[in-house]
Amino acid sequence: MSASALRYTPAPDRNEALRARIVVLAHPHRRYGAAMISLKLRQAGERANHKRVHRQYVAESLQIRRRRRKKVPVADRQPLLTPTTPNESWSAGSATLAEDTAQPVVNSEF
Repeated sequence: MSASALRYTPAPDRNEALRARIVVLAHPHRRYGAAMISLKLRQAGERANHKRVHRQYVAESLQIRRRRRKKVPVADRQPLLTPTTPNESWSAGSATLAEDTAQPVVNSEF
């Protein structure tokens, strides 16, 4: 072993205060990610690089779990019925119209 390796003393961790502040911000808001935490730090007046905040966020195991997409069962598809007589199908025409002002769909070619 070399003499320099024997005398080596590690530098003090300069991220202790930042890491503690990240933990304090992350615990009340479980859904905050590293980007939101770095935004909140910036709003509080603390200057911290977003990559450094992310590295400390991961080191503290604060990563939020990704939510899985909820699987919605597919309903049976049914074909649209074509009107056989005039005024058989009615449409509101627009979402802004009330139900009492519905207008009949005109079967015309464009």
